[in-house]
Amino acid sequence: MPRTAKGSAPALDGPTARALVDVLAAPVAIVDADGRILAVNARWRVFARKNRGALVAVSEGANYLAVCDRASRRKSPGAAEVAAGIRSVLQGKLPEFAAEYPCHSPTEERWFIVRVTRFPGEGPSRAASAHEDITEPGLTVCGTCGTAEEALTAVGKLRSDIVVTDLNLSGKSGLELLKDLIALHPGLAVLVLSMHDEEIYAERCLHAGARGYVMENKGPEKLVAGIRSVLAGGIHVSARTSARIVASFSGQRTREKASPLGGLADREFEVFQWIGGGLSTQAIADRLHISVKTIETHRIHLKRKLGLATAAELVAYAARWVAAK
Repeated sequence: MPRTAKGSAPALDGPTARALVDVLAAPVAIVDADGRILAVNARWRVFARKNRGALVAVSEGANYLAVCDRASRRKSPGAAEVAAGIRSVLQGKLPEFAAEYPCHSPTEERWFIVRVTRFPGEGPSRAASAHEDITEPGLTVCGTCGTAEEALTAVGKLRSDIVVTDLNLSGKSGLELLKDLIALHPGLAVLVLSMHDEEIYAERCLHAGARGYVMENKGPEKLVAGIRSVLAGGIHVSARTSARIVASFSGQRTREKASPLGGLADREFEVFQWIGGGLSTQAIADRLHISVKTIETHRIHLKRKLGLATAAELVAYAARWVAAK
């Protein structure tokens, strides 16, 4: 059986496995524990030939993680997140990872969703990285941003019809960015694309001014459907979230057990997350630019609303929740 690099194990176990991967429509690469590419499928090679420089640098034998790290240092949108996600999967910290990123050629702008899955079982750590083209006819990417501050500046300059944002941003939370965008640009259509549980975040985002919420693990079809729905003037959420919202307005109770975090105010929820992240009261106050006394008041409210008796219980509860995310 052929090997893809000196000393490496076979990337695909036999011609049948190779054929199965080659028929996939998405470009796929298989990487080892160090990020070195062991094999790529036919679609990957076709894309590389059409887009010189896009995937040429990441063919068999190249280190995919090193390429992502170099792109990150050039501040290429999504590169750092993709590299971190691949490492987490290879190290066993995550069972799988998905993220949206731009991959533009010299002649056109295209968007992809990368999905990384770790090979099960014993033996050397390996992962499959699939890149699905989610570029849609009639939809053009006006710009991309890596931080909340960049987004605020870009939205003021670009004449976009819709903004798609994540909740995990550097500088400030996605919820805070959402509120700022709506305050500065009333009527702006914003769709949230996030890995976070919609039960906790969807209604919170809608209250902040978003027109829709899509979870990353639902696939590119759901994202495109969400974009088109919002552009048509609608509100886009899952059927589950829609039913919960309707039930709450009608005074009915759903059979689902509501999360106690749903009753927290946005600022309380933000403080709760920072507590779970291990920050002290002073550090949270500095980060949110509010007083220590205000943070202490939020802690009191959090204990009451979550049914916790002590500060230690609050810290432990928040830490477990953050770890489970």
